[in-house]
Amino acid sequence: MKIAVISYHTCPYELFGSGFSGGMNVFLRELLERLSLADISVDVFTRSLDGHSVSAKNDRLKVYHIGCGLPADPALSDYLENAGRFSEGVLRFLKEGTALLFSHYWLSAPTALALKGRMGIRTVHMNHTLEKVKECYSGTVYSSGALRHARLFWEFSVQKFADLLVFPSDRDLEVSVAHYPIVSGKGVVLYPGISEEFLDIPDLRSQGRRRLGFSEDFFLFLFSGRDERTKNLKGLLSAFEKLVYERARLIIVGSDRHYSGSNIACLEPQSRESLLPLIDASDCVVIPSYYESFGFFGMEALARGKPVVAARGTFLGDLVKRHDLGAVFDGKDAASLSRALTSIIERREDFRGRSDEISMRARRFTWERASSRFLRVLNQFS
Repeated sequence: MKIAVISYHTCPYELFGSGFSGGMNVFLRELLERLSLADISVDVFTRSLDGHSVSAKNDRLKVYHIGCGLPADPALSDYLENAGRFSEGVLRFLKEGTALLFSHYWLSAPTALALKGRMGIRTVHMNHTLEKVKECYSGTVYSSGALRHARLFWEFSVQKFADLLVFPSDRDLEVSVAHYPIVSGKGVVLYPGISEEFLDIPDLRSQGRRRLGFSEDFFLFLFSGRDERTKNLKGLLSAFEKLVYERARLIIVGSDRHYSGSNIACLEPQSRESLLPLIDASDCVVIPSYYESFGFFGMEALARGKPVVAARGTFLGDLVKRHDLGAVFDGKDAASLSRALTSIIERREDFRGRSDEISMRARRFTWERASSRFLRVLNQFS
């Protein structure tokens, strides 16, 4: 089987935390590499900031970078303006016999629906995030009304016309159906995973502490992600300022801005290999987002035996609360988040003693299971 993957606004192989790179990139990279090893031919189409280029990741996995007139540092509006040129570029390279389109995020919807209409190829779409859900949980909207309306239009269109919709958790499917009833009946849940290679690496705590320059006397909270409106980094900073534990430190990885303070350290975006020692060096990983459909970074932290702080009512928050894997907070309440951070410090010896138990709760989510599940979906769908 041949499938074409549309990831217009970000390449799956971009550095985690840089630009628009995040959990979606991890999902695509891990899943597609395993599909290609299962005799599925995969062509990934993403944007290029210059001309066309093709790179082969293995015999069955190729990444096509499509030049479509984007500027050097494109904004979301630039992607919308050049979506037609991107679609035409994809058509030039799309192979005969492609059985399925697998598109990701709302910016890929114009291309996916154009190709579906022109070529009649069945389309599977994954939202990763929905604007209506973001607005509901964060109380924020785009500063540009035109951009917001465009996103809402394409998100509605792809929910309506895609043949199948993939969601990373049952919670995300439930929330999406509440906002878009048309999703009901054509949504499937595909839990992402944690790579076995990631799980098998020995503990790198000492290495990470040396790299950060902190002794074991300090309690380290770790955040990694973009400074985006629903990630609630400002809320985390406000909550952290309320802590009275003088040896608590906050490590921020990947933010576009540098935050100063004697108890805050900021690092540039890191590869997943470079992030691992930082996770091990930390005492708690904080996912302050108002809403996360799955929460890759938090799940990887749990797999390494670290307690996690996450928002109540999210998939990750529900998992943490159900099995006492950390602490939860009310999304928009900085005082609630501060209390959650404090509770982790107060129970630090308990969580350290339960690190193996915490890890086992996350280890059932593997990419092998995810890819097997998706293969079954493809076989039933095709």
